[in-house]
Amino acid sequence: GGVMDKVTPGTLGGTYGGNPVACAAALATIDRMQELDLNRRASRIGQTIRDRFHAIASGTSEVVDVRGLGAMMAIEFGEGGDPARPAKGLVARVIDRCREQGLLVIPAGLHGNVIRVLAPIVITDEELKRGLDVLEDAIGAVASEPARLAH
Repeated sequence: GGVMDKVTPGTLGGTYGGNPVACAAALATIDRMQELDLNRRASRIGQTIRDRFHAIASGTSEVVDVRGLGAMMAIEFGEGGDPARPAKGLVARVIDRCREQGLLVIPAGLHGNVIRVLAPIVITDEELKRGLDVLEDAIGAVASEPARLAH
């Protein structure tokens, strides 16, 4: 068996597959992405976020992991720094504080104990810094709350 032997009727293909206009648009988009060097921009954004997340982790015992690819990053929290004890309540309070400061973030992960950042490649350096500042301040404030483990 080759690859095509694995394809069952109705699973491969689509109405617009191979449409010349769609192909031309895709090629033009790829050309523009290369002109703007968007892959490098995504890598720079991701490295900025990764560096900030690692800085947050170094001062926040509840951070149990920092991970991601390109401009798609995540920071995971565990109660008392224990990855087996997802800190869903802490993340919910961080999200609330961020929202109060005009930054929208959402929980992620199976247990809601991860904050995922999917920064657009068109974000300015200033916007990225501001967003990360708000997030870092919110994490610091919530992590230092005396009653944080009670939630």
